[in-house]
Amino acid sequence: MTSDKIQLCPLTIPQDDLFDLLANREREASLPRSSEPPANARVLLDRADEMRKQGDLDRGREIYLEVIELAREVDKITSADAFLALANLERRCGDFEKAQEDYEVTIELYIRARDQRGVANALLCRGDLKRRIGLFDEASEHYSESMFISREIKFEQGVANALLAMGDLEHKRYNLESAQARYNGALNLYRRIGDELGEANALLGFGDVERRFGLFDEAKERYDEAIELYRKVGDKLGLGNAFLSLGDLERRLGRLKDAKSHYCESIVLARKVGDSLGLANASLALGDLKRRLGQMEDAKPHIEEALGLYRRERNELGHTNSLLASADLEMVFGDLAAAEGRYEEVLDMYRRAGDLLGEANTLKSLGDLKTSSKRFVEAESDYREALSIYQKEKDDLGRANALYSLGISSSLAGKLDEAEYRLKEAAKVYRREDDKTPLVYATASLAQVYDILEKREERDTTIAEAQKAAQESENRGAQDLVSRVRDNF
Repeated sequence: MTSDKIQLCPLTIPQDDLFDLLANREREASLPRSSEPPANARVLLDRADEMRKQGDLDRGREIYLEVIELAREVDKITSADAFLALANLERRCGDFEKAQEDYEVTIELYIRARDQRGVANALLCRGDLKRRIGLFDEASEHYSESMFISREIKFEQGVANALLAMGDLEHKRYNLESAQARYNGALNLYRRIGDELGEANALLGFGDVERRFGLFDEAKERYDEAIELYRKVGDKLGLGNAFLSLGDLERRLGRLKDAKSHYCESIVLARKVGDSLGLANASLALGDLKRRLGQMEDAKPHIEEALGLYRRERNELGHTNSLLASADLEMVFGDLAAAEGRYEEVLDMYRRAGDLLGEANTLKSLGDLKTSSKRFVEAESDYREALSIYQKEKDDLGRANALYSLGISSSLAGKLDEAEYRLKEAAKVYRREDDKTPLVYATASLAQVYDILEKREERDTTIAEAQKAAQESENRGAQDLVSRVRDNF
């Protein structure tokens, strides 16, 4: 892409209408104007950025609009910077159409000002918007354009930012090795230029990928480094995201009290800075944790809050995930017809979005519902379909969860040999992954099968393993389950 190509950035707003849009933005403000002269527009822009960081989004927006009017005649670059900041704020608030409109204006303004660095930044942000609404190919295009411009003008910060965004996109697409390489490249660049906020963001993404690879010690180290840097630079938004990731890690390691504490910290920070999407993510995580701990009444308001926030933010994946969690609650509360209808709706949503793991998780939940209704043949079909997806996506824990459910279904259907095999396979994965809570359920269930089959030695060895895992899991429900199973022998 040459500088000529830059001037051909695809805009949906005709150039003749650009000034009308600028005028509309000014009229939209309807604010008392500042007494600062135009030369202080940059000072006002910094103030607006600070308001946004502190969570005062309305006041931040007002000042951005004020800067646009103050700077438009005397400082085109500051005016473009204000438009870019305004578009980012609108994207954050879920007003995607207005954000898209303002990104187009921003790119045009930077082109007129011959500010290639600004064009690179605006293309990057535009890519973030496309990624947010699920248009991954378009996002990738914008990131590549931004990367090209930044390299051409030797703008290392821009190159690092583009690498970080590409890492996030590859992570979203489950291309973990590619994501890891992008994060590593971004991290090295940020460290070289001394950008501590960028370094923290890259460390967080890197940690998330390492957690997915099962490199838990390495992930913990990345998260701790990121948290220290976010605190140093005063970025509460990033800090909230880091606590959410750390909570996911602690939960994965069975340290449920620590996970709950980190989720609560993430919620407090998200509320403080007005981060609706971060609040939704943390609320759903906390609600799902409480649901898995058997605290159903406590889980419900968190999941309902997440559902409402995702709907307001027009975040389809988050909305679908929270619908799945809501359906799981309905099943637990005994409203099987409503839960089954919700599962079918969610399954269709995941399939339309091409989210294979979401599809597999829903099929597994549908199988659980059908097992509880003694529709064992239908349940087995759903479990097998879920297993096929988990195997294809190399999701070992998902595969173990489906095998566990299939083992329970087989035992209830009287197929004890099949149940034994499937529960043993599930326990093997949980043991290898050191995932304590599901290991408790798998081994306790397997011990019951051994008891029915009158395999006393295997039963006693297996229930002892379940008891040890329960004590290490910090899960009171799992501990109670083991006691009940042992008492029934």
